[in-house]
Amino acid sequence: MKNLDLKKLQSYLPYAIMGIAGLIFVFSFFNVLNVTAVGETESLMSGFRSAFGGKVKDMDDAVAGFSFANFLGFYLPVLVAGGMFFVIFKKINKPLVYLGLVALSFIAFMLSLIFIANVGGNVTGDAGDALRMAQAWFGDDILENGFGAVMVVILAILGMISSGYYTYLLGMEEYKKLNK
Repeated sequence: MKNLDLKKLQSYLPYAIMGIAGLIFVFSFFNVLNVTAVGETESLMSGFRSAFGGKVKDMDDAVAGFSFANFLGFYLPVLVAGGMFFVIFKKINKPLVYLGLVALSFIAFMLSLIFIANVGGNVTGDAGDALRMAQAWFGDDILENGFGAVMVVILAILGMISSGYYTYLLGMEEYKKLNK
């Protein structure tokens, strides 16, 4: 069995982090919230709708408002990845700036995990009130995360692992440079 080359792995990690953030962005357009009633599951809204709001047709035209928590959950990782993309491809040679961006990507993935795991509770406006009332009336089992939310949670965990490990590798490099 070949030994794992850490330098090679380290060269691919930023692209993996950016790819995971891009996939989270893509899954924001998928169904993230389902309603289950009388044994049937029905799609309620996409991640885009849960973040930016708009009319929810299946809820008697209730209006969802802008949700800052859902916005951060779906779009903060890709915004931080954009910063990483800029630093990598502009060849900005500031290791501490790059280390800060990678650490910020860990925080972005962690916030994504926290916020999207409770995507239905973060919906605001009339639609959010209706969802909370339905949960109070019928129990918590009426709402469940859809395919998009489940995928975002899985990707956020992978993003946290990869960016956390990459932060560790970059931090150890800087530590070795300082202690020469």
